[in-house]
Amino acid sequence: MIFVKIFLISLTLKSVYSFNCVGCTSDNGSNKGCEEHPEDQPSIPCTGDKDRCYVRYVKQKDGKEMWNRACCKMKPDAVDCPSNEPDHIVESSYELWRVICEEDNCNIMDPSDRGDGGGGVVIVHGGNGSAPVAGKGCGMATLLVFVSVLFRF
Repeated sequence: MIFVKIFLISLTLKSVYSFNCVGCTSDNGSNKGCEEHPEDQPSIPCTGDKDRCYVRYVKQKDGKEMWNRACCKMKPDAVDCPSNEPDHIVESSYELWRVICEEDNCNIMDPSDRGDGGGGVVIVHGGNGSAPVAGKGCGMATLLVFVSVLFRF
């Protein structure tokens, strides 16, 4: 019986907390907020096995620019969060900068503004000081009520 209770609690915990990242794109200045004020962009819940946030900035040699901020799962050869690629790539037709991080809404930085010339995948720990996601406190209260009722029987 205790196993069933622990299993139900773990399922409840998973459903109460969702990992979130800033989610936006901008192509050639189409969303200046995504480029310059990402902290004001929408926070999106990460689904499935996506457990990281990323920001990617690509500047093509013809002057076109692309920004992406979203959730991802780190794995080899992934477009968004590759585990086997450096965070700064210079090719003949484009230059790419990326940062991968593990905290809620942590993908608000400009990856090209690091001043270190790139190299390696960067995992950024720590929060961004933003306010908690609405509803998270209510979910925790619901969890506490559920657990107290569960252990009463």
